[in-house]
Amino acid sequence: MINVFFDDKNEYYKFGLLGLLHEIIERHTDQKIHLLGSGQKLSRADIIIRAYPAGAETLCHPELIERKSGSLLVGIYEGDIQTLNSSLMPHCFDNAIFIHRTEPTKRLVNRILFAWMRAKVKIDGKLGCRKGCRDCKSVELSLQEIKIISYISQGFTIARIANILGLSVKTVSAHKRRVMRKFNIKSNVELITLCKVTLQITNQSKVCFIP
Repeated sequence: MINVFFDDKNEYYKFGLLGLLHEIIERHTDQKIHLLGSGQKLSRADIIIRAYPAGAETLCHPELIERKSGSLLVGIYEGDIQTLNSSLMPHCFDNAIFIHRTEPTKRLVNRILFAWMRAKVKIDGKLGCRKGCRDCKSVELSLQEIKIISYISQGFTIARIANILGLSVKTVSAHKRRVMRKFNIKSNVELITLCKVTLQITNQSKVCFIP
């Protein structure tokens, strides 16, 4: 039995992708899929499928710390998938692939199957978040950047943020652009979408994504 955890608000896409996953698994293994409920632990999942806004791939994801060894994470990416850089991703995304909702079925089947087989190959040493936070590449923000994205998430304009912080509009805009580069996002819409999810700042100034 292969346990699948699926977190996506688009029920039509979820239905279609689950059908595709059933086909892939049953064709290439002698096992069947069991869909885990939303209240069940991620540590039980062999395959985790979750939708992520643009920029989420740069952040720490504490809920993935207990991922099962050899599990596969499939991220449904809401941004421009061409901009993804796996070499810059934090440990959370070891054994992970990102897909797009418009991706052709044949390509999707090949990518998921290859990633699943690769994830099952035994690799010595610690994987994922078990490597520890010290060398993780997740985004770190300065105190000023933290304040600015907090105000952005509340819908404040750059001019108002500048007035509150006693800074020039130009300085606040420069901080915002720096944050966007760190998050690997290109538009104000993507920044606002990311800032509206629950972000948490650790003692090491790392930014955590809380779904």
